[in-house]
Amino acid sequence: MKNILFGLFLLTVPMSLSAQFNDYKYIIVPKQFESFKEVNQYNTSTLTKYLLSNYGFNVVYDDALPLDLNVNRCLGLTTVLNDQSNMFTTKVSLQFKDCNNTVVFETLDAKSKIKEYKDGYKEAITKAAQQLAGIGHNYTPKQTETVTLNFKDDVKQLPTTTQQEAKDNTKLPVDVEQSQGKEPANSTANITTRAQEATNPDVLYAQPLENGYQLIDSTPQIVYVLKSTSAPEVFMVSKDGKNGVVFKDNGQWYVEFDGDKAPKAINIKF
Repeated sequence: MKNILFGLFLLTVPMSLSAQFNDYKYIIVPKQFESFKEVNQYNTSTLTKYLLSNYGFNVVYDDALPLDLNVNRCLGLTTVLNDQSNMFTTKVSLQFKDCNNTVVFETLDAKSKIKEYKDGYKEAITKAAQQLAGIGHNYTPKQTETVTLNFKDDVKQLPTTTQQEAKDNTKLPVDVEQSQGKEPANSTANITTRAQEATNPDVLYAQPLENGYQLIDSTPQIVYVLKSTSAPEVFMVSKDGKNGVVFKDNGQWYVEFDGDKAPKAINIKF
């Protein structure tokens, strides 16, 4: 009877459950489950990671998180081994919790009568993981909301204004700084440099949003929409269905998307 009920459960896994898993890019497996005193005791962590990977999930250990997951833990579900074992029976279930500690899914209890702990946990965890065999996993990134510009030709006018400023200031009198051998702050050279910077097509101008920034080029077009994180110089970014991060390293800003071989340097003006 128990086998029949278990089979019915596998056949009746709702499609919505698959969709719930597809909202998350990663499954996180702790190197040490809370029930145990040692890392990977009875091979529980390596076994769990192996089984979930075999069922198509993108599984990582909690001490080896990818960059995007390290910045945004809401990209992953954390695996919890709910251990209700006693002297005679190994009894477990697998829970999957989101970044708010909410249980998204929990398997039915799986049991083993094997007395040797390592083999008992192996059998029980394997039975629990089998309940995920028919779910599958196909991560679907959430689309970034489209942001409407609240200005008209601001960036387009920037080069013209700056160039006009350079033209007007070529007739300024020499100030005290210049007489002392210092280049005046409003010198033609400085203004020309700013004008060149403004017309540089590679410069991205940061426009503040409620939870981050939008980066605008000189077209003007929105190139990236940045979402703030707990780190002041790290932002989440999404473009063309790919998720990534924008971060600052040694004074240089970089953008890196999933699948990129290396981060790309970008020039941001805040």
